[in-house]
Amino acid sequence: MAHPYPFYKAEYIWVDGTQPVQITSFGKNSAGSPLWSPDGLRLVFDVWSSGAANLFIVDSHGGAPRRVSSDRFESWMPAWSHDGGWIYFTSRDSGSREIWGMPATGGAASQLTHGGAFEARPSPDGRTIYYTKGTSAGCCAVWCIPVGGGPELPVPELAQFSIDRSWGVIPEGIYFIARQNQGQQSVRFFSFATRQVVEIQRLGKDPVWGFPAVALSSDGRRLLTVQTDREVNDLMMITNFR
Repeated sequence: MAHPYPFYKAEYIWVDGTQPVQITSFGKNSAGSPLWSPDGLRLVFDVWSSGAANLFIVDSHGGAPRRVSSDRFESWMPAWSHDGGWIYFTSRDSGSREIWGMPATGGAASQLTHGGAFEARPSPDGRTIYYTKGTSAGCCAVWCIPVGGGPELPVPELAQFSIDRSWGVIPEGIYFIARQNQGQQSVRFFSFATRQVVEIQRLGKDPVWGFPAVALSSDGRRLLTVQTDREVNDLMMITNFR
């Protein structure tokens, strides 16, 4: 049975099927970036506490979350390997933001990238780690590296797009939402076979920037997006302020 999508709400992880169900609670600490394991039985996510982050895994039906990352360094924005045996994540342990990998059961982590990185997405065939990387223009370009290590190479066909956290990899290619200065935002698809980028769906409103805002079902037939319906700012007055 296909699982519903997990989503981030304040400090908690919820599962939204027929009814929303809260499956984690970390008090004042923030939990986010949840992802289903390939078998649909577990969720991996990050938890921020006092400016530092760690990775946790929880069963899809709930229960006590289990921390899998080390206290030695902060880790966040996790992603599963194609077989569920590894978790790739972002860490600053080496001094710069890079992609690391560790067994899903916990244990020693190893650094994959060395030229800077933001967020990883492993390929479904288990051979390649795709990742975003900041550029001099401030946007994120897509790069790739073999799972076992090797040259860190850009995906040149995506160099023109400013990709935030709304992207993913399926066997046929990479789908993404790219920031545009003007006009409607669009979900696009880059095909590995043709090396072409095509528009899939034009969005009526902006997605939620800074958070994952697009996901594709495993069969490639359904697309989920998150949009900003309303933003509100309030002015407050403080009297007798010292």
